[in-house]
Amino acid sequence: MSVNPVLKPLECNPDVFNKFLTKLGINDYEFTDVFGLDPDLLAFVPRPVRALLLVFPISETYETFKTAQDANYKHESNACWSQQTVGNTCGTMAVLHALANGVPNLGNGLGSDLIHQFQSLKEEDRHEFMETNPEIIALHKELADSGESSVSDDLSCENHYVCLTKSGKDIVELDGRRKGPLLRKFGLKGDDILNDSVSIVKEYLDREKESGNNDFAILALVDKS
Repeated sequence: MSVNPVLKPLECNPDVFNKFLTKLGINDYEFTDVFGLDPDLLAFVPRPVRALLLVFPISETYETFKTAQDANYKHESNACWSQQTVGNTCGTMAVLHALANGVPNLGNGLGSDLIHQFQSLKEEDRHEFMETNPEIIALHKELADSGESSVSDDLSCENHYVCLTKSGKDIVELDGRRKGPLLRKFGLKGDDILNDSVSIVKEYLDREKESGNNDFAILALVDKS
């Protein structure tokens, strides 16, 4: 039985993720930093926000929460979701989740073809896309090498990406380490998810208050101006 590789992770840097979109030929959207959740800081984020990529610490507190929540998991969303089976590819998985669910126009380039391939697979088979698609693996490796952060030789990574985006009229949390898509909010009005997603992000922050771990970052996928 073959063992999936562990790759170098993507740096949480909008430049890296915007190179990702450029390489895919997706020209109508871009990633930007979200510097905080206070209303004054959120006002600087262009609207509409199509998706949020949240980077957070994989702490003992989080793992305990995740295990308990997964024990009662119910599959309540038809969002396009994939299990993550290739180590340290959570950044790429977050982008795939964002593009496969949150944007109305992928254009006609490589990105459109790849996302349509991703969407067309059955959920239980979708992990094979990241395992076997040479284009997306090569792109991940190229962009992982384009960041500014150093990565240890053992490729250990203590942080993880999840995607918050829109599926139909709902906000979903898409994480390849979970059992499936998580339905977070019903009845979203319009295309912008930012205000309705703030409380979800705050749940992550609140869980880590006692530990003092503030190693969080947020990127927003927005329409290119």
